[in-house]
Amino acid sequence: MNVGHILDGTVSQIEVIAQGLSGYIFPLAGRLFVETARDRDIMQAIGTPDALPGSLQRGMVCTATPWIRKRSRRHPEPSSPPSIRPHPQARTWTERPRIRRSMSNLRQCLRLYVPVLLVTTHVSYGCTRENQETGQPSPVVAVEPDMSYGWPRPRSAEHSAERRAMVERQIAHRGVNDQAILDAMLNVPRHWFVPANIRRLAYLDRPLPIGHRQTISQPYIVALMTEVLGLDRNSRVLEVGTGSGYQAAVLAEITPHVFTIEIVEPLARRTIEVFKQRGYDTIKVRIGDGYAGWPEHAPFDAIIVTCAPDHIPSKLIEQLKPGGRICIPVGKEWRTQSLTLATKSADGKLSRANLLPVRFVPMTGKARQIPKND
Repeated sequence: MNVGHILDGTVSQIEVIAQGLSGYIFPLAGRLFVETARDRDIMQAIGTPDALPGSLQRGMVCTATPWIRKRSRRHPEPSSPPSIRPHPQARTWTERPRIRRSMSNLRQCLRLYVPVLLVTTHVSYGCTRENQETGQPSPVVAVEPDMSYGWPRPRSAEHSAERRAMVERQIAHRGVNDQAILDAMLNVPRHWFVPANIRRLAYLDRPLPIGHRQTISQPYIVALMTEVLGLDRNSRVLEVGTGSGYQAAVLAEITPHVFTIEIVEPLARRTIEVFKQRGYDTIKVRIGDGYAGWPEHAPFDAIIVTCAPDHIPSKLIEQLKPGGRICIPVGKEWRTQSLTLATKSADGKLSRANLLPVRFVPMTGKARQIPKND
């Protein structure tokens, strides 16, 4: 099935139907209004259509019709104010055969066009949904990866206006002002990392479910956690909790040295496939428990944890360089946690700062088995 051709044809049908609606129903409704308000005094009381703009003459004047219809039904022969005298030849609503014919024509037109419009809209939506569920990306203009920093950073023209609005209203407006972070959030298409059935919600100011009882974080939280790490292009970053891959993709905009671990195997394999399809070749993914970190690639300049243990794991602290930072939500499972930024000093001690209350999915695996003083 060539979805692009079907969608083009559907759009053309909708445009034709819209033109028919605007070309027939609006003039008919306008004529109906004029006939209903034929009395000169009533026309003067509510405004003569000839004094209105052309678009209003064609259709918008019909907004007064329900008022006249309601009034005439309640009072078949209304008494006029002293300043308004009814025309001698004026008739009530039910006594005007031309109006009844016009209303009949209007009803027939609605019966003809509205079902067709609904059907064609449903076909368009169904084709788009089928395209998404089969995993086929929508046809878009290809954009070459950005190689200006020395490693490939994928680019897309899809939903660029929505991404810009997300950055301006949800992120910059809340105080994230690092331009590198804002550019990263602008350049990474969030809808790439969201399931197809909720892709239309990708740029809302909220977390979204991605399956396996996991979520993709709210855009502002992704930006804030990335900003507080203080990264540059030479930083080595470990992410615990790959999830959808969105956070790792944002990190890969700043540095090519991104290592990420995911404990849920089906989710990890799906994310690896997304990275492969979209061109995130520098991100290294491991399937396993991230509680003990990734010692083979340690030490790290920064560690970011996107799931919540009830304490900071000692293995992660050990794998931080002196001066390194770890951003992690800490707290009870399925309760409000504290987003914590901890910095490791030269002697190995941590200085902690609580950033804000959050709610992340819990860290699973060994985090549930090992006591706090591990």
